[in-house]
Amino acid sequence: MRKKQPDLGRLGRMMECYVLVNHRPTRANLKEWMDFLSSPNCIVASTDIGRANVTTAFLGIDFSSTSYGPPMAFVTMIFGGQYDGIVDYTPNMGWGGVGTRGTLRDAEGGRFA
Repeated sequence: MRKKQPDLGRLGRMMECYVLVNHRPTRANLKEWMDFLSSPNCIVASTDIGRANVTTAFLGIDFSSTSYGPPMAFVTMIFGGQYDGIVDYTPNMGWGGVGTRGTLRDAEGGRFA
């Protein structure tokens, strides 16, 4: 039996997708969003500290668990070190990043090294 392919047109109409253009979220169709996520352009910050790497990426969709408040479109993750796997979702980067700044501050203080 042949596996049915998802209807990307229908799915795209159900989701609001965004890509970053000149550091600004810009509405995109589903194909543009998928292409953006598969490119290195979705990584907006990456810092190595000791054995850990702290990386922030633009997700382009709202990952908040509620329907109110700002959309959580950025994710900061820690790879390696004692706190490998810690994830922080934030509504914006502030181009220094609230989530990234706090996570980097912790890492630089030795918390994640």
